[in-house]
Amino acid sequence: MAVLKLRESLGLTQSELARLIQKPQLTISRIETCETQANTETLELIAKATNKELHIEFV
Repeated sequence: MAVLKLRESLGLTQSELARLIQKPQLTISRIETCETQANTETLELIAKATNKELHIEFV
């Protein structure tokens, strides 16, 4: 859900975000619909591509 909110807040399409991180658009779709969980590497790529910091925490 966080990836979807981030992507929409930046005005990016799934394809645009996928292109930025050099992954298939299907990867973004599956993450956003919770069909799969993004691994740390993918989250780091998204953070770097969008100039954000990645924070992973247990709550």
